[in-house]
Amino acid sequence: RDYNEGVHALSHALVAVAPLFVPCCTMADINCDHTIFDCTRVCLFDMRAGGAGMCAQLWKCIFVPDGLVEAAVDLIENCTQCRHDRGYDGGCPACLQFGQCLRFNQGLSRSAALTIGKRMVKRIQNTELYKRNAALLSAESEENNNNNNNN
Repeated sequence: RDYNEGVHALSHALVAVAPLFVPCCTMADINCDHTIFDCTRVCLFDMRAGGAGMCAQLWKCIFVPDGLVEAAVDLIENCTQCRHDRGYDGGCPACLQFGQCLRFNQGLSRSAALTIGKRMVKRIQNTELYKRNAALLSAESEENNNNNNNN
């Protein structure tokens, strides 16, 4: 049960942070899978028929430092509205609760979402794609610093 609720909550957090990564994307543009039992995946999809390309753009934000999954974990872990509420694990409208939830925001677990999300981040960081993107970003940053120092 906790795993299902964690996947559900992590999916909501990913939807919540998506507009930070894709210009013109709102929470109304994408949705997530709301499977109730035996959740085995986190699945986001475009809400418009035929797709608007939001999820295709989000995909590019996963295997990069400070990417989509890391932002979702940060939101869950550091929500200023509910992180200190030890009696309730379902999140709040600022982090997990989502107006388009087909399950009416029932069955959300912040603690399970953190466990799953952190595990996903570690697995993402161990991929060759992530490592390559991190190296490219580091090289670009170093080049920008050198150019700024020369001016």
